[in-house]
Amino acid sequence: MTVKSLLQIPSLIYNEIYLMGIIYWHYKWSYLISSITTAGDFIWWMLLIDGGVLIPEKIAPAVVGYLVWVYASYIIYDTNSYIVDTSQTGVLEQVYLSPHPFACQLLSRFFAATVFCSLELTLVAATLILFAPVHIPFSVAGAVTFLITILGIAGFGLILAGIGLIFKKSQPFAYLLNNILLFFNGSILPLEKMPEWIQTASKTLPTTQGIAVLRAITFHNQTLIGALRDGSLVLLILNSAFYLALGYAVFRYCEKWARNNGILGHY
Repeated sequence: MTVKSLLQIPSLIYNEIYLMGIIYWHYKWSYLISSITTAGDFIWWMLLIDGGVLIPEKIAPAVVGYLVWVYASYIIYDTNSYIVDTSQTGVLEQVYLSPHPFACQLLSRFFAATVFCSLELTLVAATLILFAPVHIPFSVAGAVTFLITILGIAGFGLILAGIGLIFKKSQPFAYLLNNILLFFNGSILPLEKMPEWIQTASKTLPTTQGIAVLRAITFHNQTLIGALRDGSLVLLILNSAFYLALGYAVFRYCEKWARNNGILGHY
């Protein structure tokens, strides 16, 4: 990826946001219902876990973890759908003929997806407040932590994109990874109540450490300096950097394999 390619990313992001905006506008009611359903799922999970009672002190930390998971789920499914849909409609090869490197196009889509996922989560949060009033304080430290976590999620998305280039119909992979994140990253189910081997394995996932640090900063007044000193932020940075590097390596390998075997545009 050259410097010239990187300089083209802002215009590509604008194009992706514009395109997604058109799609969202034409299917606004579907996305509205989807946001309400996402909020309803959270309330259902909390009622199920706590025996049919909403416990206020548990809701706010759970909301933070759940919203991070929603971002991960959105990016994973969007990346997977992009590869599958362009393959199914026969335009993936044309996308690769673009003067812009495919990696830049995919990166631009990540940014655009994050923007529109944020809009959807605004509706989700508004719906949740109606049923379970919560207060989640905003801070710059929390925003920084969230952005670092998103980088790890983007790496996870690249892995799915690479798998999609080879297997095409890779929705089951996305569904599996999505459920693994939901149940084993501490967003809904408390990790401390799980077996030790699951707790250890869950810490290797791209969102688990991010949720833990984000909760500490948001609800326990921890600072970025404090998170650096106790090592939690360092672990998050290493985790996100690992998944970003792994995702890029897997995607490039799958891309090369698909090219060499002539299946890049086949479905």
